[in-house]
This record gives sequence, C-alpha cells and structure tokens, in this order.
Amino acid sequence: MRIENLTILAAIGRNRELGKANDLCWRIREDLINFKNLTMGHYILMGENTYFSLPPKGLPGRKYLVMSPTLELDNGEVFRNLEEFLEFAKSTDEEIFVCGGGQIYKLLMPYCSKMILTEIDDIDSEATVFFPEWGSEWIVSESKDFVDNGLTYSRVVYII
Repeated sequence: MRIENLTILAAIGRNRELGKANDLCWRIREDLINFKNLTMGHYILMGENTYFSLPPKGLPGRKYLVMSPTLELDNGEVFRNLEEFLEFAKSTDEEIFVCGGGQIYKLLMPYCSKMILTEIDDIDSEATVFFPEWGSEWIVSESKDFVDNGLTYSRVVYII
C-alpha cells in the first residue's frame, strides 16, 4: 500500500553510501539548500540516530517526526512502531519527507510513492550506512545534472 504524500529524500554515493560516524558522507551546499527548500514547513521523518545527528539548533521551520521505541521529544512527535506512523501518514494530506537513516529508508520504501535522490558520482570507502536497493518498478520522472567543487551529481525524482 503506497501513501501518496510520503516522499523519500536522500543523497547517496555510487555504492548507495549515506553516512558515516553519524554524519553525511558529502556536504554539498546546493543540495543542502535544496533540502531546506523542499522540507521547509513540512514534516520530516527520521530515526533516532538521524535526529541526534542534527545541528544543536535543529532545523527551524520543519515539523519533526521520529521513529523510536524510547525517545521523548518536546519539539516533535514520536512514533513507537511502523503501524503507528502509517496511521498518522494516512490521516494527513501534508507531504512527509523521509530523511533517514538507512533503516528508516528500508522500512518505509514499500509505502512511499516518490523518491528524490541526489546521486553523487563518488565513492566513500568509509561509509557505514547505506541506502537500500530499489527495484525496477521505480521510474525516473525528472533528472537534472550538477557540478559543485568538481563533484558531479544528479538530482533524480523517481515515482512508482
């Protein structure tokens, strides 16, 4: 069952690298600005580790949703399990951006209707967190190429 307002948002390397040492593998200024523009005023869903990797002041202007069996939050909503979150997602028309980490992407991919991936033409051999593989049922609806400080990448929108 796909949920129309559920969108994955991630930046990945050639081998689907996402992160290391509880941080991003790459910090690309244009991509971070794009993330901010897309998510501003919307819900962002993440796991506990991703939540704790955010800057100390957080990400202003977003509504935090965190999946965690134990976490308590003053600045967002916590879901103890997948079923609890899915009920919430189905009850709102507002777009929810799934923002990591690797386990959350894997858990929610079967329910998402769109993925916006920044596909970086680079490898990070120190990566410890990876984006899940996805099947051929995902089709490219948009793609745009970029170069930033000698690093080439594409922003690709997949739909199902």
